[in-house]
Amino acid sequence: MSAEVSVDTNIFLYTVDEAPASAAKRQRAQQLVLSERWCWSVQVAAEFFVNATSVKRPFRLATADAAALVETWFAFPTLELSPALFRAAVDLQRRFHWHTQSLLG
Repeated sequence: MSAEVSVDTNIFLYTVDEAPASAAKRQRAQQLVLSERWCWSVQVAAEFFVNATSVKRPFRLATADAAALVETWFAFPTLELSPALFRAAVDLQRRFHWHTQSLLG
C-alpha cells in the first residue's frame, strides 16, 4: 500500500471529536482515514493516545477504545522515526524552502 499523505495527530483527534461545531472537520478527517491512502508515525500514534485519553478533553476516549483505534491504524504504513529520517526531512526542507517562502509571500 502506498501513501499519498502523511497524517498528523490533529486529524485523528478530529475523527473522535463529537462537538457539534467540529462536524465538518470530523467528517473530512474520517473521509481521509477511510481513504486508505495515508501513512503516519509512531510519534503521532503516541500523541493521539495521550490526547484522546486526556481528562482535559471534552470528548475523552476510554483507554481501551483509544488503544483499539491505534491498533487498527497500525495496519497502515507507519513510519518509525530515526536520525536518518530526520536528516532526510531537514534536507528536503532545505532544498524546497524557497518554494514555501514564495508561496507565503
